[in-house]
Amino acid sequence: MTTQADEKRLALEADKKRLDWLADPSNHIGNVQLPTEAVMANPHSLRAAIDAAMEMTPNAGLNRPGSRSEAEAGGSELKPLLGEEGEK
Repeated sequence: MTTQADEKRLALEADKKRLDWLADPSNHIGNVQLPTEAVMANPHSLRAAIDAAMEMTPNAGLNRPGSRSEAEAGGSELKPLLGEEGEK
């Protein structure tokens, strides 16, 4: 019989395995998208870059000079498909 603590431990072990796979420098098929600032400040560790990104203000890097706008990123093109705009 597995306890709730056992289930939590198994979930944490699975998450660790996922992060280890993503963080492995020899992994050429997995990708993680993080803010440039977080990655540039932590080239030694994916986990440190994730921690830095988690501490950032949400959406702080959007629509500033040099970043892609919503239209360039394709966001505005999807809204009509999702029913947020353009419904008649």
